[in-house]
Amino acid sequence: MKRILFALMAFCALGVISCRKSSIDESIQKFDADQIQAYIKQSGLTGMTRDTSGGDTTGIYYQVITPGTGAIVKDTSRVSFVYTAKTFDGSYTSTDTILNHTNNFLAYIAPAGVRLGILNIIKRTGGKIRLLIPSRLAYGLGGNTLYSYETDGKTVTSTPHAIAGNQSMDYTIELVSSRTPGHNPNYQAIYDDLSIQKYLAANNLSGFIKDTIKADIYKNTPAYRSVFYYKVTQAGTGTLAINNNSTVNMTYTGSLFDGTTIAQDNSAGVGVTFYSLYNVPFIGWQQALTHVNAGGKITFILPSALGGGDSPTTSPLTGYSLAPFSCLRFDINVLTVIN
Repeated sequence: MKRILFALMAFCALGVISCRKSSIDESIQKFDADQIQAYIKQSGLTGMTRDTSGGDTTGIYYQVITPGTGAIVKDTSRVSFVYTAKTFDGSYTSTDTILNHTNNFLAYIAPAGVRLGILNIIKRTGGKIRLLIPSRLAYGLGGNTLYSYETDGKTVTSTPHAIAGNQSMDYTIELVSSRTPGHNPNYQAIYDDLSIQKYLAANNLSGFIKDTIKADIYKNTPAYRSVFYYKVTQAGTGTLAINNNSTVNMTYTGSLFDGTTIAQDNSAGVGVTFYSLYNVPFIGWQQALTHVNAGGKITFILPSALGGGDSPTTSPLTGYSLAPFSCLRFDINVLTVIN
């Protein structure tokens, strides 16, 4: 009898614990749902749809801005996306899509709501979506510290913000594509071109000419062609044209769009030898330099595909760490050309 009584007590205790857990879960779900509904109403949002993937359990609301037409993404996919983000209470906002750029395997993307939105809603590269993410799929009860980024084209301001607990998030995400074979690279090229145009406008730079890199850089695959911008700032007096076999003595400065110097050598007589298309510090240098000769000065701006690429890398000139998708500027003074 005692054993039966003990078993009944244990069963009842388990039931109480289970009910308590269910009650807690239900409470946070209701809190998040109420918070999102209030935000939608307050912001005057229309066209928001509740996410029903996985049996209507996420509590995410979304609006598809542009359907994706590229490759299907999975947790094992390496994805690249630009985004804007803000908390519902307005204490945190980061809207500079030149700096808010993430490249990682989808399984490692945080917060969880962003990963689920990309996996279950965007689904394909090229898609753009707005997500209202409940706090339990954002930064939870404990909150977090996030950085917001602002730039005037010259200086980057990075500011830490404490995200309060139980804050839902408003994200707009555009899933672009890397320059990986088998993926459509055009989305990244379009993004880079917009970044360059914004940089030129912010710095009042004019007179730049757009040039298309030769197809053989990417083994005659037209889809992988990239454009760069150049401006000859001083006409040269030399008569020898730069070609694949030239030795070019120069001084140069390389920088990121935020003004950070990644490479610099102002000592006369620095030699760079072009033995082949691939034996250059950055793809794009050789073709850019064909627009100038000895005694000339040129500025050229390379998209990320012609710079560091779509993965973290280091500058081959200085070892400076380059973030994925970094567009680069180079100011070069050509001293001599030997063929």
